[in-house]
Amino acid sequence: MKKSGVILVGMLCLTALLLIAACGQGGPGLQASSDDATITALGKNDAPVADAGADQGVLVGVAVTLDGSGSYDPEGADLTYLWQLVSVPAGSAAALSNATAVNPSFTPDMDGAYEVSLTVNDGSKSSSPDSVVVSAVTFSLIPDTGQTIRLHNNPVVNGLDADYNINPPAYTDNGDGTVSDLVTGLMWQQDTTFGLYDPAICENLTLAGHDDWRVPSKKELFSLINHTGPDPVISAIDENYFIVGAGRYGIMFSSTTVPGTGTRKIPLRYWRMDQRGELSYGENTLPFAMRCVRGNPYQAVKVFNDNGDGTVTDIGTGLMWLQDDVLITDVRYDSLVYYCEDLSLAGHDDWRMPNIKELESLTVDTLTEPTADTSVFPGISSSVYLSFTVDPSLTFGVTGIHFGYGGTLAQTGGNAKCVR
Repeated sequence: MKKSGVILVGMLCLTALLLIAACGQGGPGLQASSDDATITALGKNDAPVADAGADQGVLVGVAVTLDGSGSYDPEGADLTYLWQLVSVPAGSAAALSNATAVNPSFTPDMDGAYEVSLTVNDGSKSSSPDSVVVSAVTFSLIPDTGQTIRLHNNPVVNGLDADYNINPPAYTDNGDGTVSDLVTGLMWQQDTTFGLYDPAICENLTLAGHDDWRVPSKKELFSLINHTGPDPVISAIDENYFIVGAGRYGIMFSSTTVPGTGTRKIPLRYWRMDQRGELSYGENTLPFAMRCVRGNPYQAVKVFNDNGDGTVTDIGTGLMWLQDDVLITDVRYDSLVYYCEDLSLAGHDDWRMPNIKELESLTVDTLTEPTADTSVFPGISSSVYLSFTVDPSLTFGVTGIHFGYGGTLAQTGGNAKCVR
């Protein structure tokens, strides 16, 4: 027993000395110096930290490489990796190529968000999971408006919609009551049905051997704008291929609802487009036309990438946008109408003003005030932004989009965003 007491006292003394040395100070005459041996606590092991990398925006069908190389262990131990697809769009069959690699990959097969988590292990402890979100979108070409008219009061302005013919509109009349859009890949019902909004009209339609028809979205409907018709003031739908809807002003329903509606106080409101190409919305209280569509959803998901150089790329359309705004007080007189044409930025000098379809593609239909992604466009406002598509009924002005809610209107001045 006496021997044990000696051992116990010795252990207590050693512990005290270790504490004094670790703290770097002691009683009178006892000082810790830089020459003292460094004492390391044995057995300490903090959990490693997982880093799944930055969120990404990609095209459907293009392989995505994940990056877990930012993960680390505080004690410097080697790590093992375990990735998991936490959530995928409904119906997706996407799978990771190597779930235990530092840089696994997978290929998104549908539009939507893919959440992937990473857990790392140092041989003893596992980290908390870290997640990365990959947003995938189908590539969508935007058909040109086909416009040829110029500003009436200032016909010499360059850079108008009429000066560019990008992705010219192209259709095929299939001879069976349908029309194929060769730019967007959508197939349309050639005629329309008149009545109150009812998605069952399209969902129950069997036409040309197809039964997968649906009501078009706002962006799908807006893709039909074509100013090459015989009288664009009367109709912006190409009547060489389509039968203009009967009834009230050729107005057609879309399936896209206005954010914030659908409550007891604010009845559900649907976006509509008239045959002149003007976007507005309203309740389902009046009958209008419905033109059914089928094919891969067009611009169903909006994914943008901040390039870090004053520009933003729309992954789904391939368009690159100026991140900041330009204020044009009057398209008839303001010298800033040439700002985009003269701009050199991020190694590019082919900037221009957008046409009305391109400008509308910048809106996010699930957002309002502004109807835009403020994470990549932090300075965008709930105001009118101009395209350089001349308004056919107001040839001294252009067509714009109000980014407070997403509708079209004719303007002579407002904010602008250059595009290429």
